Amino acid sequence: MARCSIIIPTHNRLDLVHPGPGSAASARNFGAKVASGQVLFFLDDDDRMVPGYPAAILAELTRQPGLVWGHSAIRTVAVRPRAALPPGRFCAGKPSAALPFRRRLAGLGCGFWILRDRLLALGGIAEDLPVNEDTDLSIRLIASGAPAWFCEEPGVEVLLHGAAGQGGGAGQITKRTDPATRATCFETILRRNAGFFAANPAARRFIRQRLLKMIAKSGDRDRGRAAIAAEPQALHRLRLAVYFRANLWLYRLR
Repeated sequence: MARCSIIIPTHNRLDLVHPGPGSAASARNFGAKVASGQVLFFLDDDDRMVPGYPAAILAELTRQPGLVWGHSAIRTVAVRPRAALPPGRFCAGKPSAALPFRRRLAGLGCGFWILRDRLLALGGIAEDLPVNEDTDLSIRLIASGAPAWFCEEPGVEVLLHGAAGQGGGAGQITKRTDPATRATCFETILRRNAGFFAANPAARRFIRQRLLKMIAKSGDRDRGRAAIAAEPQALHRLRLAVYFRANLWLYRLR
């Protein structure tokens, strides 16, 4: 079973238990369906919302009623001291057409918010993806043309557990998932969003790089060659081949 918490206007917390499959995505989808509000904020179980962040987003929605989704910078809190993520990782305001694809992607633990009706219209968060379901959701939102708003001020305090990366909650689930499974998730994302990637080759190459990194980490050369061969652009295939070999070498040294 998966647990979700809903904050209601009186500031009381209502804990609900979803009796279905116990994944983070299923709990979030369950919470979205039973929620009565029209703006959803997601938070991992060991992170904390920065006071005033939801109010700031609601105020922005009043100023710009066409906005649909977004996320924020994060403030890191470590079990043992670690550097925070660089501010340049995030953009502020509406993303411009020139903003790199990777910076349009939003983690569900990074102050992510979305209009409830739009999330439900998209079919919710993909429950068949054990990890990177936030990447898939971001891509579907981008492909739909939904206007976004990214807050440069931290909206969430993320607990770092001393592991590489931003850690905390879903981040730790990702770190615990084996590379072959993570590669399968990227393959599913590429296949499921094929129309978007056909029109956005730079975005497709970025996701293929993430796929190849996981394949290299698992040491499956044949799978890597097949993933490279599936790239339709010759120049991108060459770049991906170099990237894959470099990662094979890197993970062999570790």
